[in-house]
Amino acid sequence: MTGARLLSGRMPWALALAVAASLLELGPIADLLRRDVSISALLFAGLAYQIGNAAPRPATLTVGPVLVVTSLLGALGLSCTEVATIPWFAAISFLSWSLQAIRRRFNTGAGNDLPSTAEKRASRVLGFIAATLLPTIIWLPIVGVALSAGLALRHRSSSRRDPALVSGPNSAIKMAMVLHQAHYFSYCYAMPLLLARADLGNTPLVGFWFACGWVSYLSAEAVWHCYPPRTVFVVGHIGLVPLLGLLSYLSDVSLGVLLLWVLSGLGGGTVYSLALVQKANRHSHERLEQAEDIGHIVGVITALAGVLLLHLNEAVLPMIGSILAAFAAMTVFIFVPARRNACTRVQSTAAGGKNAGE
Repeated sequence: MTGARLLSGRMPWALALAVAASLLELGPIADLLRRDVSISALLFAGLAYQIGNAAPRPATLTVGPVLVVTSLLGALGLSCTEVATIPWFAAISFLSWSLQAIRRRFNTGAGNDLPSTAEKRASRVLGFIAATLLPTIIWLPIVGVALSAGLALRHRSSSRRDPALVSGPNSAIKMAMVLHQAHYFSYCYAMPLLLARADLGNTPLVGFWFACGWVSYLSAEAVWHCYPPRTVFVVGHIGLVPLLGLLSYLSDVSLGVLLLWVLSGLGGGTVYSLALVQKANRHSHERLEQAEDIGHIVGVITALAGVLLLHLNEAVLPMIGSILAAFAAMTVFIFVPARRNACTRVQSTAAGGKNAGE
């Protein structure tokens, strides 16, 4: 029954698009790792992906012909230009732009032929594992097939806005989301460099170890769901401060890096509670998602500034994440009112994932 469901309707293509997102996010970084390039190149690749990820928010930019052109430009750029050059980074943005726009259009509307949040997240994890195992010549055509299917088969009904919801979350929740995402993306694209070691299997296994951090991040709601969301967020992000500090301090110890990376997911994953708070206050999640996009870009730019201006290396970047996590915790503690909460196990399908659409 489950196997038949996964092969019916939009299901297989929605899952393929989720896998493609992970391949495009981590695949170029794996290519850079194989070429032994600088940390700044990895960060520029991550920034290119995140800029493309945020670009489809204006609906006027997501019409079919535009997506076809951007997809072709992206595929040609990654295939034909030299790695770690401006055209190559631009190609990542073009492909990310079209991929995220197609995912949003394809998943529009209700239906039992769409994957659950857990199924999409599992596909993302599988994509990360495959991204460092497969060379570009293999994973890029997979992304192309997923894009083509998404364009051809997308669901055409439009999403409906709930009139009972107000326009957006309060500014404190939005700021906390920006800070949370900035904390994570200030160091996450340095993690492949810290994990690409001989005793951890070198580049081919980087995707697996990277995915382990995602699994713990996505498990946080199951672990902490019976505690008040505001408390969970504050405590989780305060806990990140020493964890990420230790990650920097133990950056030469492979098992220490791996263990602390996985443990940090249980703290960072408490971001789900922001979605619960905004939902409890009857706010739309759209602007919270926009704050999420902003935080992705701010985090990578912060890391790049540290590397290019202060000459920081990959071992120091988790310290930046530690500082930003402390600011996120303080923002919620000071500016978000406490509420009496019982056990709050819900499906957090609003903002709060590491990337749009998960």
